[in-house]
Amino acid sequence: MLLDIAASAEQQLRRSHYIIGVFSAVEKNAVGNAGTIGITTNELTLKGGAQLVASSFGEGNAGTITIQATDKFLVNEINSNGSPTGVFAESRTGRGGNIGLQIENLLMLRYQSLISATSGVAGNNGLDGNIDIDTKFLVAVPSENSDIIANGFGRTPGSNIQVNA
Repeated sequence: MLLDIAASAEQQLRRSHYIIGVFSAVEKNAVGNAGTIGITTNELTLKGGAQLVASSFGEGNAGTITIQATDKFLVNEINSNGSPTGVFAESRTGRGGNIGLQIENLLMLRYQSLISATSGVAGNNGLDGNIDIDTKFLVAVPSENSDIIANGFGRTPGSNIQVNA
């Protein structure tokens, strides 16, 4: 499954009382692999718990998320319920997903935002995912606790984060 989004100008996803975002996921107790999400735009903003998700919460592999922005990508703040805003390619039992961010000018992480490619749960090993970031500037305010994570249970090969800034 491939979801490809091409947009001009600024695109903003913001969560309020409802879950909002772009999802290609396998739900709990289901079997299958998450798909691919591709976004091409000038500027993308995720706010208030909005999420991009290519994950498998059942049995299967996480998917791939690629974002190409000719200007900037802003990932900003948790919502009032404590749900993080972010990009997720995670798997409980299979291979963690891959996240590729090609941002021309600025990638900014604010207020506990998260980029995560993880796999496995306690007692169930997985193969870790990869995160590749290519941007001129990567900004994360240290006191705001935003993270970029690629890890997994069982310490299998993987856990690669590559940043070119």
